[in-house]
Amino acid sequence: MDVPEPGAEVQVPWGLDMLLGTVQRTYDTGRGPQAVVRVHVPGVSGSSVDDVTVTLPVSALEPVPESGGPEEAAGSWVSGLAYERQVFPQLEAVLLDIDPTGETRVAIEGLEPGHDFYVYRMLPNSPTFNILCLGVIKYTQKKSFPISRVQEELRKFRGMVEPVLLVANADVAPQGKKIMESSDLKVVWQKWRNESDNLELKETLASLLR
Repeated sequence: MDVPEPGAEVQVPWGLDMLLGTVQRTYDTGRGPQAVVRVHVPGVSGSSVDDVTVTLPVSALEPVPESGGPEEAAGSWVSGLAYERQVFPQLEAVLLDIDPTGETRVAIEGLEPGHDFYVYRMLPNSPTFNILCLGVIKYTQKKSFPISRVQEELRKFRGMVEPVLLVANADVAPQGKKIMESSDLKVVWQKWRNESDNLELKETLASLLR
């Protein structure tokens, strides 16, 4: 985001959550602009403890959505982690259906920040493999996935040549789909809530791996 003015409200990364904060001041450094932000921490602020003040790169801040509050409630990452643990074994099962030889697999090791998994295929008579698809798994408490988070995910994959699969528990808004369609990436959105969505997941993955 652009360098915010003092007094502007922003979203601040706080562990795995996003919390509301108010910009106190900004200043330039050799590493880029920094912001001093007063953060309202649930369960701490508003009692006998003042709001917490932190200094962060401006690039780490996010604008406040039009609703006026963080896109996800503090602590929502717990449900997100549980969702990821549901999705991974289903990805493995679906890939085994696509390729019964077991040469096409899903892995989570050695990833760039923001990438949750990749699909690869072992090369015959070789310890090496080809990465066929990159992916992320996202959970939201909203009825549709926030557009700003779609844009954030696409930024993480900028410059990648492999197709990207975004798996989430909710649909993406039409504007989000337009953003993906206009991207230089080959990116596909897949809604997955439980095993009843495995057939669609299988069809989507198979189309990306051709």
